[in-house]
Amino acid sequence: MIAHAQHLQIDCSLVKKSNTVLFLLFLRWVRLAKAKGLTLELCGASQNIRAMSEVLGLDDLLPFVE
Repeated sequence: MIAHAQHLQIDCSLVKKSNTVLFLLFLRWVRLAKAKGLTLELCGASQNIRAMSEVLGLDDLLPFVE
């Protein structure tokens, strides 16, 4: 991470399997970024991960981008 960055982008393209721990980690990153005044994007997430976030009701909380 760059010390003066205002925007963080996390590449999720190598994540093949998901469980609730992954989503807890995503939520923690979002919370930490907001606390530091940063924006965060989760990019490259598989359709499976996006679908699971929707099932869990987290799709509005997690900043997935294409």
